[in-house]
Amino acid sequence: MPMRRGLFLLLWIWLLLPSTAHALQCPTPVPPRVVLDRQEDPVRFDFGRNRADLNQMGARILAAQRAGSTAYVGGLTNGVITSNMSTQLQTLTSSDGLACIWVGQVNVTLRYQPTVYISREFVPGSCYHTAVMNHEAKHVATDQVLLADFASQLQQGIQAEVTRIGLRGPMPAPQLESASRDLQNVMEKRLNILMDQFSTLRETRQMQIDTPQEYARVQSLCRNWP
Repeated sequence: MPMRRGLFLLLWIWLLLPSTAHALQCPTPVPPRVVLDRQEDPVRFDFGRNRADLNQMGARILAAQRAGSTAYVGGLTNGVITSNMSTQLQTLTSSDGLACIWVGQVNVTLRYQPTVYISREFVPGSCYHTAVMNHEAKHVATDQVLLADFASQLQQGIQAEVTRIGLRGPMPAPQLESASRDLQNVMEKRLNILMDQFSTLRETRQMQIDTPQEYARVQSLCRNWP
C-alpha cells in the first residue's frame, strides 16, 4: 500500500514598511492557519488479471514498500496514499535593509486512492468472488478509518510545528532566501515524520487482518476453489 510524498510548494507575501519607518520591529505573529484537505477516491475494481499477475504485482509492491499491499488467494488491495503540502510565508522588510519572516498558512492535502484486484478466475457473483471481495473490503475499510483518525492528528502535528517555529528576525534582508529554505525544510521534515509514523501504524493494522485464522475462514466459505 504505497505512501507517496508530493510536491512542497512555497508562496511568499511581501510587506514593505514606509521609507519613514525606523528600526524594524518584528510583529507578534498570529498563530498560523493549517488547512487540511482529506480526499478519498471511490474504490476502483479490476477483475481482469489472473492469479499469477496478482502474485507478481503483490511481490513488486511488497518489495518496494515497507507497508506493502496484501495479497490473498487471487485478491489484492492496493491503496495509494499521497500527501502534498504548500506553505505560505509572510515577510516584512524595512528601508534600512532588515526583514522578518514567518509562516502565515499551511495547506496539506491527504489523498487516498484504493484499487481492489480480484482474479479473473473468480467470476463475479460466484462464492469465490464474493468471499475474496469481502476480505479485501476489510483492508479498504481499515485504511478509511485510519485515515479519518490520522487527518486530525496530522493537522494538529503541523499546527504544533509552525507554532513552535514562530517568527524569525529581524535579519538582514539578503538572508530571507536562506531563512525561507530553512523554514520549508523544517516543515517538510515534520510532515515526513508524521507520515512515517502513520505508515508504521497502518502496516500493523493491515497485518492484523491477514492472519491464518482469516485465511481459513475465507477458505471455508466456498467449496472446490478453482
